[in-house]
Amino acid sequence: MNQNNFAIPGKHIGATEEAIPGKGTREENHEIYATLSGRIIREHGEISILPKKEIISIQPGQIVYGIVMNVIEQLALIEIEPLVKGRERFVPPSDYGVLRVMNIREGFVSSAKNEMKRGDLIKARVEELKLGISLSTKAFDLGIVKAYCDICRNEMILDNAILKCDKCKRTCKRKVSKSYGHETTLNEIEI
Repeated sequence: MNQNNFAIPGKHIGATEEAIPGKGTREENHEIYATLSGRIIREHGEISILPKKEIISIQPGQIVYGIVMNVIEQLALIEIEPLVKGRERFVPPSDYGVLRVMNIREGFVSSAKNEMKRGDLIKARVEELKLGISLSTKAFDLGIVKAYCDICRNEMILDNAILKCDKCKRTCKRKVSKSYGHETTLNEIEI
């Protein structure tokens, strides 16, 4: 790659007399500097940076994947995982969402602890962003896509709507996605 066409944050890439600062740049004292790493693009009198991986912000209605970090009676704290599709990166790393007990499944749910456990990988829909990231797993295709036994931490197998551990023979019921077992690791998940 030609180093003259590649920028890192802070690199001087032009002057405002030559071009208008565009996406991925900032202006300081009539000089243009890169704020992102990527290829320098000069088009239509504008200079911008085309990043290697563009971060797309979370929007209501978007499907996200995450790991259950903590579960209490009324909610589960979910660490939303950054997923990559082509050059786009969905969500910045270490974003957290909240899955309230009323948004886990249709009908009454007495406790989030009965529906998921720490370490489970879930697929959820972003409901709103007013007070943080509010998630839902009510739809049939949403819920746990990979679960672990809360006793021996072995991966659980879904058998007729019941999760079973082959190692310690424990069984339990959780809010599982229709795609349970098909999406086994974050690297294999197709978005």
